[in-house]
Amino acid sequence: MRITTFNVNGVRSWYEHYRTCKSWSFDQTLDSLHSDIICIQETKTNERGKVDACILHPHRYKAYFGFPKRPKKIGHAGVAIFTKYTPTLVCDSILECGVDLEYDNTDDISTLKKVDSEGRFIMCAFGPDLLVVNVYCTNDGGENTEITLERREERRVLFGFLKEMVKEKRKQFKNVFVMGDFNVVYH
Repeated sequence: MRITTFNVNGVRSWYEHYRTCKSWSFDQTLDSLHSDIICIQETKTNERGKVDACILHPHRYKAYFGFPKRPKKIGHAGVAIFTKYTPTLVCDSILECGVDLEYDNTDDISTLKKVDSEGRFIMCAFGPDLLVVNVYCTNDGGENTEITLERREERRVLFGFLKEMVKEKRKQFKNVFVMGDFNVVYH
């Protein structure tokens, strides 16, 4: 099985690039990756109704999207999983993915709710053998500003959640893959 992950910086622009340069359909674009499961980040899609049908319903893949839920973040972030297999479970909410975590810090819960509202998480389970988690973390810009510190805190809380989630999910699934754009490299 081959799983591919990358940041497309807009699913429509990714598709348009291959449609224009190579005259490919969206199916051909997906097929060119030679993958069974494709995880993409930064789809920049905000709702199902505004995504091309060929992207929502490719012929050889099933498509699952995590759309932003906050009006302020419309057309921002977003994640998707394209798979040749039918998942037994799909969840696009951090807080509803079946992880029972105890948080003493209400700020951490508020932070997870904020991240959850931005369409930065999607998870697909394939029976007891495989769990695929696709995440798109915020970029803090590398400056020491108030928003940078806030974004770093969001990542700290999200990484803590992912660590605990993997511990818990490894009890249920033979293989757990967490992938995505974690925005941790600085220039």
